[in-house]
Amino acid sequence: MQLYRFRPCANEKQLKDRIDEIINGGLYLASSKELNDPMDGMPKLFFESKDRQLWTNLIEYIFWLVYSLHNKITSNSATLLPCILNEKQKKEYEGKKNIFINNDIVQNLITNWHTSKKLTHNQLENTISHYLIATICALFESIQSWEDNNKIIYKTFGLDKDSENEFYNKIEKNIDNNIKNLPKENTNNILDPEILKEVTLKLIKHQSSTRIWDWKKQSLPLLRYMLEQIDNLCYFKTYCACFSATFTNSSLWGIYAEGHKGLCITYKTDKDNKIYYDFNQPTFITNNNKDAKEVKPVKYLDPKELTKVNFWFNMGAAPAPYEEFFYKNSSKKTKQWEEEKSKEYWKKQNNLQYEKTKDWGWENEYRLSLNTFDYIAEPKIKQKIYINPNKHIKEVIFGYRMPYKQINKVILAIRTAKTQKSLLNIKLYQAYFNDNNEIEKKDITSLI
Repeated sequence: MQLYRFRPCANEKQLKDRIDEIINGGLYLASSKELNDPMDGMPKLFFESKDRQLWTNLIEYIFWLVYSLHNKITSNSATLLPCILNEKQKKEYEGKKNIFINNDIVQNLITNWHTSKKLTHNQLENTISHYLIATICALFESIQSWEDNNKIIYKTFGLDKDSENEFYNKIEKNIDNNIKNLPKENTNNILDPEILKEVTLKLIKHQSSTRIWDWKKQSLPLLRYMLEQIDNLCYFKTYCACFSATFTNSSLWGIYAEGHKGLCITYKTDKDNKIYYDFNQPTFITNNNKDAKEVKPVKYLDPKELTKVNFWFNMGAAPAPYEEFFYKNSSKKTKQWEEEKSKEYWKKQNNLQYEKTKDWGWENEYRLSLNTFDYIAEPKIKQKIYINPNKHIKEVIFGYRMPYKQINKVILAIRTAKTQKSLLNIKLYQAYFNDNNEIEKKDITSLI
């Protein structure tokens, strides 16, 4: 199969990288955060369980995230959980956690979650942002402080002086606005706006500490951090090289090849649609690479059809201590349940790597995708792998607007490589528009 990879050449570094791709077979793999669609490869999470203990453990984890940030607790290992605390820290943590978990409001929230059985990601987000953050921060005695060095809290609410009543009035108005703006579906069962307002104000006024945690971390950054930590438990990090089945789509040239000023590299897979690669650049480029990965087509689906994953069944990316934490004291954890969970997890993960919404269907995309397990023998993640260019690179197509100076640099590099590294099989083409304004290619291999 022939596949096409559109690449920009906007500056000298990018041009150097393109030459490395052609001459040395360097293939850059983008992380999910570098892809155009922010939901690409991300789990579409929901939370569904009849086991109240699982919901309690989730609440504790949310509490732990704030506790660890507030106390600046870090870990050199992949595990950041209460199990890493020393005895003194554990005692303090357990005390605060028990106060928090046993709070009537928190218990009512767990009951609401448990009886509703299913919680969407957006519902969880709204619950955390309007409910739990205020509860946790108040528990840490972190919201009230009238010290001079904490004027940022007044600035946030547009206050000019240390007016406690004015501060509370401003916060109450802010809460009212938040409640008013909540989607209606999130105020049923999951959130009670009046209870929300009451508990937030009570908890904010409850403490009289002179200590304050960075106010900026109590809103959007903290919420995003919490959700990212929960999401990260449910999927392996993936790294992919994206190709298209066509080189004649002008939009692809426009978006991925810098407005037709870049180039397109044509790759050839083996009969099983696999590309062979190494994590390190081979000493001799003609050697066979040791690992292989199938290049698969992307499925374009209606947004409602994208793979959804139940949080409780999809913690395969998390180290063992996390699974022990989330399933502690749960009646769910049986051998049969573990086997079902593992089977469902891998099925969902394989789907996630090759799904996009119909909006992207025009790309006609194929992917070579690696996940955490593919790097298991490597000391660290490498976003560049190496393939044998003689085996997998068939041609280079220069964009319609690519400057001649840059074209000449690529040609000179290939000419040198043909002599020094026996890069024999590559062909060169120039893209152009025919009389029907369709993209075609003209053979210019003789210029090498």
